[in-house]
Amino acid sequence: MKNKFLFPSYFKIIGCFLAIPGFIFGYLSVYQDFYIKSLDIRVGGFYSPEINNFTNELSLASLVIGLLFIAFSRLKQEDELTAKLRLDALHWAVLINYILFFAVEILFSLFRKVGYYELEKFVFDTGHWNTDFSLYNMFTPLVIFIGRFYYLVHYKREAFIISNMKYLPYYPYRLIAKAASLSLLSIIILTETFDMPLIDNIGQWVGESRILIPLSFLIWVFSKTANEDELTTQYRLESMQLAVYVNYCLLLLANFICYGFDFLFVMGINLISMLVFFLIRFNYVCNKGYWQVRRDVKGGLLS
Repeated sequence: MKNKFLFPSYFKIIGCFLAIPGFIFGYLSVYQDFYIKSLDIRVGGFYSPEINNFTNELSLASLVIGLLFIAFSRLKQEDELTAKLRLDALHWAVLINYILFFAVEILFSLFRKVGYYELEKFVFDTGHWNTDFSLYNMFTPLVIFIGRFYYLVHYKREAFIISNMKYLPYYPYRLIAKAASLSLLSIIILTETFDMPLIDNIGQWVGESRILIPLSFLIWVFSKTANEDELTTQYRLESMQLAVYVNYCLLLLANFICYGFDFLFVMGINLISMLVFFLIRFNYVCNKGYWQVRRDVKGGLLS
């Protein structure tokens, strides 16, 4: 299994120089109201311009780009074992990140339903927990990946043994997750497109249940294909790395062009965008490989 789509090894040093000041200035900007005056930039239309300070945006961009460089820079020795370690770390990063998200969402829903507002305020810090957690959620997968990957490299690589990732069975999990994901996504699209009372009610319920769509896509991602082999593992690694790159590129773009509730909306989309891109790319290369084999077996008729 080859390791593709990696940055040169020296990018790790560049990543450290970007991530550390990005974290420091980001913390000061969010929690200490610190800003760099020279980063005041006029945005908006000609008749109603607004002054926006980009200290927070630049800090977030510096932190995310730095973590990406640290996470996906080549090691001095890249081989099949390293590729497996990266795939293992990627899967753990995605799983733990979503488990944390589900746990916070369920806990908040329970507090809200039983009316423990004081306890909710105590646990989630004056009601701003949702925005704060969404902010952390943007870079925690990279932090978890870096910690897991370099732990495996330094403590497991010499043993030349790493357990294979455990996937849910193809039947019934993949089939059910696929049907649920497409159905829930269709309901949301219909809700935003057509004014139909029944669809609107279902769409509102799905929208309020923020864990349903990410959960269904997550089960789809972590369930086996009909033919799971070494080549499929290669496709999984490539697709997951590309999904991370595309997801963070879109996030960084939105970081500079979307403000206020628009950026919060992008952060909501960010909960499933990486999973969706992974599934699109992974299923495409799997099906492409299948039809390539079919053409080769036909012996030239379709080749």
